[in-house]
Amino acid sequence: MKKTPNKKSSPWQPTINYIILTLLLLEVLIVIIYLGSSIIIGQPYPPFDMNGQMTIPSLLQAAQMLTIASLSLLLFFKVPHSKLPPSQFFKLVIAFLLIYAAIDEIWKIHLQLGNWFPWLGNNGWKVIYIIWFSSVPILLYQDLRKLWRSNPRETFFAIVGLIFFAIGGLGVESLYEFIQPLLVQLFPQEYILMAIEKSIIAFEEFSELLAENSLLYSSLLLASQRLNGEKNEITTNGG
Repeated sequence: MKKTPNKKSSPWQPTINYIILTLLLLEVLIVIIYLGSSIIIGQPYPPFDMNGQMTIPSLLQAAQMLTIASLSLLLFFKVPHSKLPPSQFFKLVIAFLLIYAAIDEIWKIHLQLGNWFPWLGNNGWKVIYIIWFSSVPILLYQDLRKLWRSNPRETFFAIVGLIFFAIGGLGVESLYEFIQPLLVQLFPQEYILMAIEKSIIAFEEFSELLAENSLLYSSLLLASQRLNGEKNEITTNGG
């Protein structure tokens, strides 16, 4: 009978919980400032513009994604021969995708694709990103399956993060474009339309922040467990 690996909670668990809670409170504050300034003065306070470039929200998202990418690369170099998942290929793919995603979050590359490749049109980037987003779980299926068996909690939070990404990054924006003509008919007042638009943007961006929180939580737990396990193994073998 195959034995289930003995899983110990990460010694960094309290610190990791504190980091994620702090990030969550900061993100709620960002939403309050963004919506409050939009409603009170008619436009978001520039440093907290959730739909802008090089703002506090975009830099925060980029920092979280770069942190996850760095953790993936740390595992790639520090535990290259580990028998536990994920594989080296998985670590490299995740690191590459998140480094690109961080750059895209800061400079909004996806919004420039239509200018660089006119044949894509204004919304062609969505098709590319949907294909890209959908292909990653298929490409990394074996690793995800093994991770679910060895670390179900960490894998669960990673999956939750991906779901929030799908909702915030593509779902909400696509839905808003679909219902926008109806909203114009129902609410001809410009002020109400502005408030609705800003609220949808806030929900979209907050969903992405929640996604990154969930992925970061999963990554921090997994990395701390793997690195602590490697340290214990070296200590044991070294006597």
